[in-house]
Amino acid sequence: MLVLLIASIAMAADKPADTTPAPLKPKAVKALKAAYPAAVGPILEAKCFPCHAATPGKEAKLSRPRKAFDMTGGFPFNSADTLEQRLGHLRHEVETGAMPPFMYRLFKWSAKLTADDRAAILGWLDGKAPAGQGPAKK
Repeated sequence: MLVLLIASIAMAADKPADTTPAPLKPKAVKALKAAYPAAVGPILEAKCFPCHAATPGKEAKLSRPRKAFDMTGGFPFNSADTLEQRLGHLRHEVETGAMPPFMYRLFKWSAKLTADDRAAILGWLDGKAPAGQGPAKK
């Protein structure tokens, strides 16, 4: 009995936390869309689009990541998930550093998000990037 209890606790610990944020109000979606081009668009284009957006000549090779999370048209992105789930996944990947995958980073180190990139994306997700205001200039 004790073994079953310990096993169930260990299995529960292995399950990823639900990363889906609360449902967004239309006003919040509008604000995210307005802030996207300046706040995070350039970062995602440079760091994520090579795998997660349709690029001439690369569609066949990189179709799997794009099907999972397609950034081709910019925000609100495309996938089978709801908008809230997509934003939750993006937050999870940025907070954990899971993207880009390690093997990809070995060949394209510049694809790794910097601390400033992460702060800008997380600030945008939190609604702290007003429309027309991008990441702080250095």
